[in-house]
Amino acid sequence: MNLRDFNLSGITKKKDRRTTSPKKEEEAGDGDNNEEENKEGNGQTTLDPATQKYFNFEEIVEYVTAANTNPRIIQDFLLTYRSFTTAEALLTAIIDRCNTSDEVISLRCFVLLRSWVDKFSFDFQKDHDNLVSLLTNWSEALKKSDNQKLLKMVDDLFVRINKPKKKNLLALNFFDNAPLPIIPAVKPEEYKLLDIDSVEIARQITLIEEALWRSIQPWECLGWNKPSKEQTAPNICKFISWFNDMNFWVQTEILTEIDNRTRVKVLQKFVDICDQLVSLNNFNGAFEIMSSLNSTAIFRLKKHLSGINSKKFEKLRHTLRSQDNFKNVRNTLHTLSPPCIPYLGMYLTDLTFIEEGNPDEVDGKINFHKRKMIATTISEIMFYQQPPYCLKASSEIQQYLTNTKKMTDESLLYKFSLFYEPRDSSSPNPPPAELVEIAQQKGQTLKAKTDAPKGKKTKLFKPKPHRDDTETEGSKYVESTETSSIFKGGDSVDSSFDYKVDEDNQKTTDESLNKIYENYYSTLDSLFQRMSKDIMDMRENTLSQFSEDFNKIKQQSENSTARQLQEKCSKQEKQIRSLKKENERLRNLLKENGVTTASSNNEQDQDQEDQGSQENQ
Repeated sequence: MNLRDFNLSGITKKKDRRTTSPKKEEEAGDGDNNEEENKEGNGQTTLDPATQKYFNFEEIVEYVTAANTNPRIIQDFLLTYRSFTTAEALLTAIIDRCNTSDEVISLRCFVLLRSWVDKFSFDFQKDHDNLVSLLTNWSEALKKSDNQKLLKMVDDLFVRINKPKKKNLLALNFFDNAPLPIIPAVKPEEYKLLDIDSVEIARQITLIEEALWRSIQPWECLGWNKPSKEQTAPNICKFISWFNDMNFWVQTEILTEIDNRTRVKVLQKFVDICDQLVSLNNFNGAFEIMSSLNSTAIFRLKKHLSGINSKKFEKLRHTLRSQDNFKNVRNTLHTLSPPCIPYLGMYLTDLTFIEEGNPDEVDGKINFHKRKMIATTISEIMFYQQPPYCLKASSEIQQYLTNTKKMTDESLLYKFSLFYEPRDSSSPNPPPAELVEIAQQKGQTLKAKTDAPKGKKTKLFKPKPHRDDTETEGSKYVESTETSSIFKGGDSVDSSFDYKVDEDNQKTTDESLNKIYENYYSTLDSLFQRMSKDIMDMRENTLSQFSEDFNKIKQQSENSTARQLQEKCSKQEKQIRSLKKENERLRNLLKENGVTTASSNNEQDQDQEDQGSQENQ
């Protein structure tokens, strides 16, 4: 109670003491106890699902028809009521509450019914006859009671139920700006995977999956994991079946390709298609291809994977990770705007966790908190069902995608993988009989080892420089009237498997390849011999040049040493001559003073001897 309420209550009490009797004061004091009754009289309820988790059916109907009900609770209730009751039982309960309540409750009941008819009209399509019959009986009863106001509201419900959907005028010109399909240059019956542009394959897969995604009804999310899921969740089952078919189609296209280099091209083709699906916000289609590339039979082909665009492949793997409850995918989805096709398995996983981690009932009451969590997941699915893709369909390419045959035997696919890349390269596996049968249908032969000539090494898995999304022209072939029994799938013949190749042309091609290999290796041998001779000559020249340089350096060092000795001797001779001059000067000085020494006589004798020897020389 705030300050204003407190003052008003004090004034009221004083006024009551002056003007009312004790009996009236007692009745006024009981006003607080009748607060809940006043709420019910105003069409409000005391039930609160925000703090209360468990209700019986009557309490839930009371809450969703109250005046103070949160509109979000009404949406959660209409999305999940089929998990604990039926549409007929709910409509009967609403009619009974409308007939036995005051005018405010009756209006709230019709608000609920209008919301049910407008926003969840699929319920009236699924159980149209039963629901319309109940409304008709109610209308007849209101006519007899002469309740014109309620009768008018019921007639409005009939109008809303039978009202045709309005066409969106903006949608009439919506597809005029759609890009034209990229049609291959070959006939539709001759389509092969490498003939169709990667962008167009991604577009047509997106259009097919968009129709499947938009057909999922909210009530299917409540029974998709039950034994009778074919009846309770038919569209979800179709979507799951399509996902599995695409998964096996990718593996089949890769592992039934006989030629090694073409097999690497097919592998790169699916990486490009997966990248285009992500750019179209079709994460379900991207997961179809990535789950195939991550399968045991494909992911173990390390030599093949080394020949594709590894940077693009690793980026896709990081985006489409399932770790941490699809954290990367959820973060990406929340930054995008529709149109978008999320990965359905992500939401089915959420529904499974909610279903297994929370009981349906507690102490005989409905666990409405569990229904609110389920409704949150269903609402997100419905959010991405609204805006369509601005793309044009190509019936020829869609027919190719839907009618291609798939191998569903995972053990057989793994045998094919082991044949292409054995565990032990020294002892390769023999080709499986089923793969031999496929090769015969294609007019090709399988070898126990690689296709390279014996005794010569070649990089089989290193393709030419790759260009994304390029069209490859396919050669013409003759359709085979026989189809392999190991394939399962569509009704039409799969052109990617049933064709023959001219054996003479194949032999001519093999002979040409052998000649090319022989010329290549002979050229390598001659080049090696020439390089060896050049290396030996270079080595001899280098040694002779090194020896000459060494002698020059040695001679230079000797000459420099002699010059140094000569300079040193000349310096010593100069010092000796200067000393002699000094001695001579001293001796003359002594003579002038009349001093004669033995040393001077000896020096004089020595000078005479030196002078005589010089004369003799």
